[in-house]
Amino acid sequence: MKSNLLKIGACLLFVATIAACSSDSDINLTDAATPERANRASFWDGEIGVEKTTGELEITADKSAIIANFEDILQKEGNPTTLTSLVIVKKPALNDPSNVGHMLIGADGRNTSIGVMLIRDGSGSLKLDKLSSEVIKTTSCRGCASGCNLEYLYVNGKKVAICNENGCISDCTKTETEF
Repeated sequence: MKSNLLKIGACLLFVATIAACSSDSDINLTDAATPERANRASFWDGEIGVEKTTGELEITADKSAIIANFEDILQKEGNPTTLTSLVIVKKPALNDPSNVGHMLIGADGRNTSIGVMLIRDGSGSLKLDKLSSEVIKTTSCRGCASGCNLEYLYVNGKKVAICNENGCISDCTKTETEF
């Protein structure tokens, strides 16, 4: 009886020791400081692109990483697709042509696009627009191929991304995802 209790005690001590010890590889950390950043990779915190003095818009961040992140978000939204293009566009607000903004847009060439609002600093660097919302959101538009375009409205000093139906009527669906 005494030897059985010693064996059981030794086994419990061994199991407790193993459970208490873990290597660094067992710990899964994200670069997200807050829950709303759980889907955001660290490259989003830096420069995404530049607007050159010639007016040319160029993506400076890792394009394949951005596309992979956008595709992951679309997958989580229930809209899996393969994006075939990624561009920065400069366009006026639909309701205020004097307000011109920048958007980073990925598209699959068929009926899906996803994007984020960017803001330009004095040197021409384009970064995520953290001024227009308390949280950063992607906006995805899904509908007919000839419409359902990603645009924005300027409302109370903030840029609000929308999906412009452009003749798609009810076929255009907008989804926003915090990241």
